[in-house]
Amino acid sequence: MSLNYLVSDTLARIQNGLTANLTSIEVLNSNYIVKILNVLYTEGFILGYQFIKTNESVQKYIQVYLKYNLYGKPLINHITILSTPGLRKYVTVTELIQLRKQNITLNNLYIVSTSQGVMSDLKAIQTNLGGELICKIN
Repeated sequence: MSLNYLVSDTLARIQNGLTANLTSIEVLNSNYIVKILNVLYTEGFILGYQFIKTNESVQKYIQVYLKYNLYGKPLINHITILSTPGLRKYVTVTELIQLRKQNITLNNLYIVSTSQGVMSDLKAIQTNLGGELICKIN
């Protein structure tokens, strides 16, 4: 399984879990997935996550705890995967600023893979870094 297919599988599981009003879901463990989950956690879109140990004491799965507002509505309405294995989408800092200005009224979050790791678009703009757009969350 390719790394980007794992990313799209994880994001689809999160969105499906939120649609079904589940409290938690399981995703496959990967260092890249953990970095994406860290961004979602620090930005307040999920409650947290923990590693699940199997019989071999290998952490093969991650339990992701989904977050809802006071009225029971999910905080994530839609996840759009922007970069696929067949078509990578790269942006510079100025293009990130333009994306942020276009969607200033919406509660959008872009997750960007930069040379210094996976981070949100706001942090990438603050550190003056561009990179590969992974997904858009609103």
